[in-house]
Amino acid sequence: MAPKEKEPEPSPAPAGLPGSVYAVAILSLFVYVAVMTLFKMSNNDIWIHLKTGEYVLKNGWVPIKDPYSFIAADHDYVAHEWLAGVLFYLVYAAAGVTGLIWFKSAVLAVSNALLYGAARSLRGRMSVILPAFTCLLYVASARYLERPHIFSYLMAALDLFLFFRFREGGRRRVWLYLLVPAQMIWANLHGGWVQGMALIGVFAFGEFLGYLRARRLGLGADRALAARDVGLLAALVPACLAATLVNPYGWRILTFPFELTRLKIFMQQIYEWQPPYSVSYNSSTMFFFYLIHIAALCLFFFLSQRDRTRAKGGSEALGAVNAGLLILLAIAFVVLAASWTTSPPSSGEIENARELRLHNVLYLVLGVFCAFTVVNLRSVDFTQAGVFALFYYLSLQHNRAVTDSAMATFPVLVAAASGFLDRRAAARGAAAARTGPRKGGGRPGDEIAPAPAAPAFVDRSAPAAVWAGSLLMLGVSAHAAIFTYYFDFKGAGREKGFAVAENMPTCAVDFVQRHHITGNAFVSYAYAAMLIHRMHPEVKVNMDSRNDVYGEDLYREFLSALRSPEGMKTYLARHPIDFFIMGYGDRLPATFDYLESTHEWAPVYYDDRGFILLRRSPRNEALIRELELKVLRPSVIGAPEINASNAATVLDEADRCIASCSKSLMPYFFKSKALLFLGRVDDALATSAEVLKRDPDNVLAYADMAMTYAATGRTDKAIEMYETALRIAPDFTLARENLRRLKGF
Repeated sequence: MAPKEKEPEPSPAPAGLPGSVYAVAILSLFVYVAVMTLFKMSNNDIWIHLKTGEYVLKNGWVPIKDPYSFIAADHDYVAHEWLAGVLFYLVYAAAGVTGLIWFKSAVLAVSNALLYGAARSLRGRMSVILPAFTCLLYVASARYLERPHIFSYLMAALDLFLFFRFREGGRRRVWLYLLVPAQMIWANLHGGWVQGMALIGVFAFGEFLGYLRARRLGLGADRALAARDVGLLAALVPACLAATLVNPYGWRILTFPFELTRLKIFMQQIYEWQPPYSVSYNSSTMFFFYLIHIAALCLFFFLSQRDRTRAKGGSEALGAVNAGLLILLAIAFVVLAASWTTSPPSSGEIENARELRLHNVLYLVLGVFCAFTVVNLRSVDFTQAGVFALFYYLSLQHNRAVTDSAMATFPVLVAAASGFLDRRAAARGAAAARTGPRKGGGRPGDEIAPAPAAPAFVDRSAPAAVWAGSLLMLGVSAHAAIFTYYFDFKGAGREKGFAVAENMPTCAVDFVQRHHITGNAFVSYAYAAMLIHRMHPEVKVNMDSRNDVYGEDLYREFLSALRSPEGMKTYLARHPIDFFIMGYGDRLPATFDYLESTHEWAPVYYDDRGFILLRRSPRNEALIRELELKVLRPSVIGAPEINASNAATVLDEADRCIASCSKSLMPYFFKSKALLFLGRVDDALATSAEVLKRDPDNVLAYADMAMTYAATGRTDKAIEMYETALRIAPDFTLARENLRRLKGF
């Protein structure tokens, strides 16, 4: 038996790259990861995970039936992310929301560090890693949220690191043995464990193909695994599957991901489950940079791993075929670029045609890549090709998998681009070629000996290229820190800071808790989680984001209630509802006009994002008498008519709304108009000025000030306010029309 090779010690600063340059590169990576992971908590699902984590710690076991809903209390609740919920809850209990944000950032920092380690194991150049990471994090950051899926990013990165550390770093099997406990932990953190099983299958099958190639063709024996190692990888597949069963739900965990994805109504309507070529995603910055990532990976993989076997004439035997595949790939990305740069579709028919075109071209890319792998089977790294094909295919199913794909294929991209640069350097005599299997080391049918220790990795990156990559990364970091991270190229960005983001119903839930409103709640889909976290068990909900708990029938019933008076009437007859807590996106006139006409519901709360309706009942009588809004009707779309007869009531109700949610701006607009009708001009102007103090570009506040000035005869000031509003929003029709009238046109 050959002696076990000692694994070479990794160098903290690889020879060939000056230590100072290496330090700047690492610093820029650290800064960029921090900027792209530290921001306000904006995903509502975190509150359910916190509540489930609390439930597990208090009860000593996972929930079996749903504890949070009155409508699905008899339904099974497979809390497959229970361990993530426990971790989140422990952090939240100790350090609150700020602690959760930092914890998320730490998990993602480790994830990206593992990807970096995998890329370096594949001899990735720092000059390639930096721009590739810059692109990767702009793709991924949109999904860097306080949700259990961040643990799937971590575990996939760990699997890649462990495997490539084994294969490229001395073949110490301990790295492979660690895959089994990692899979067990993953199965209790997040349903993405399925990707882990697929990834281990890719490792086993890819290395088996490499082994067969070495034995049958005599190619790449110096890179192929020994038979024992191939057998170990094959054994890891059932071992990891068995490890997955070590969870509180047993075999149900194996079927749960597939049960969830079979719920077609959720897959079709919920944003993250829609494919990346759908209109809701295909104009985003994430999709744009993902296309760049995929294009770069395919290009460099083709250039670095093509079969260079020579024909009798001296040219590459497969040169024409590979050139044709490369041209086909280029055409595909030209079509994708043209589709992306065109204006958004103006009709449903054109929208569907664009989606179909993107669908076809994106799958064509996958087909061309697979064809290249088959044609160049004498030279390609089957495992790297399999990693790309697996994750790219998953990303075409749901846009939520785009981040998984970009992260998992990052080491493949870095290896391919670095290999291409190494080959160019070798052609100039600067370094030896080191990518793709090489012929030699045995004849067909020979047993493959354990690979010798890999030579020490020398990073041949040009310092100037590393400096450029560092400056690029720091520049993007500065832009995101000063401005924001943009979800699209029209200015839609996320909130910076260490707090709960404004999209959450914080004020509305505060109101429910402060006034101790209890019972069964009809909620907007995204509002339920925070209500559950803060008010369970005194409040139970009719719907939340746990699609598997409710199923398609209850969700259809919920949608019917939102969309039609008859649906709402049937829903209320079937289910006892004590109050509504709704976002404006669900405020459909056909439904809420009906609720208004029944006189059974009293509006008691109103802010910029949502409202609360309380059932008229003896239990709520005192609260309704104190809080009911008589003029401001939040369930009705459009501003109420304000005049001298109701101005005093509007002022009182606006002040109550402001007291209930001081950060809400909508009540200030009603208040300024009421003050104007009451003759309190200075107070009306001060109210509008308060809005501008909080939101300097609020054109409605400028319009209100203009109206106040015009009503008091100060036409010059009114014109100034309207002109300011139009500079901010040139399409502000009301301001333009009023300005024309004031100027006498």
